[in-house]
Order: sequence, then C-alpha cells, then structure tokens
Amino acid sequence: MPFDSAVRTPEIAKLFDADEIGWIAAEAAVVAARNGKAVLADAHRAIPALGLLAAHPRLRARLADAASGLVGATYLARWDDSAALPIRADAQNFVVFLGWRGGLGIGRADAIASEPGLVLTAEAPTLAAARSAGAAPSAVLVLSYAQGGTALADVADDALWPQAWSAAG
Repeated sequence: MPFDSAVRTPEIAKLFDADEIGWIAAEAAVVAARNGKAVLADAHRAIPALGLLAAHPRLRARLADAASGLVGATYLARWDDSAALPIRADAQNFVVFLGWRGGLGIGRADAIASEPGLVLTAEAPTLAAARSAGAAPSAVLVLSYAQGGTALADVADDALWPQAWSAAG
C-alpha cells in the first residue's frame, strides 16, 4: 500500500508474519541488552536470526539489482529522533519494523505505524530524513544492499519460523 511523499512514493509491504518476526525481535533485544547497546552494527553477524532475515527470498525479491550484496545491517533497539536512521546513500535500503510500538514519518506523508514484518524502502535521502513517530521508540532493522556487498546464502521461505525445540513447551 504505497503512500505519497515529497520525494518519491516509498513502498511499504507486509512481507513477514508477526510470528516470524516476533522471535527474531526478541532474540535481537536480548543480544542488545546483554551487550549493553541500543545499536548493533553488523547485526546479521551478532544475531544469526537477523542474518536469515537479511537473506530471506521475500526481501531479496524486492532488490532492484538481484546481484546486490549486504553492505549494512544495523539493529536499533529503541529508534527515536535523537539520531538519523543509518541509511547508506550508495545502497538500496530497507527498514524492517520489529515491534508494535512507535512508527516512522517520511516527508509530508502521515506516519507509518509500526507493525512487525512491515518493510519500507525508498530513495536514500527520503529515508535519511525520516523521523520517529508515535509515543514510544520503535525497534527497527536497517538493511542496505549494493554491488560489491557480502553475498548471502540462499535460505528457504520458511527459514524465519522458529525451530521446534525453541517453541516446544
């Protein structure tokens, strides 16, 4: 469901189910808390589940250039307006919402409410100018892909579902 922006019409899509994203968001929050950091650069290395997300075929199908590799994966546990999103000007960037709180405002458009599994992509200047929206900070993952980036191994479409041992009661 696209919406208007001053710069371009960003694309927003519900690519992942809340169940797929929920355990990944929880794992990322735990790793960030253990490290005492609200921002994790190279998050796909520190959190294997984020690596699966970065390599996921539903996300990679939206790449403008299928040969692009990962050049940045930054996890923000509590993104607010105190810092800009870590957008790379030389890459195609995706903002993946990991929780229900907060949201994102772009250009003159209304704010996008955060929802797990929602993915937003737009031109780099548009995303770089994005602002936090909502009363609570939002957890997001910013993924950047460009030529010369790290090639990711192919994963199956069901790669984000938690393993049975982690879901068993």
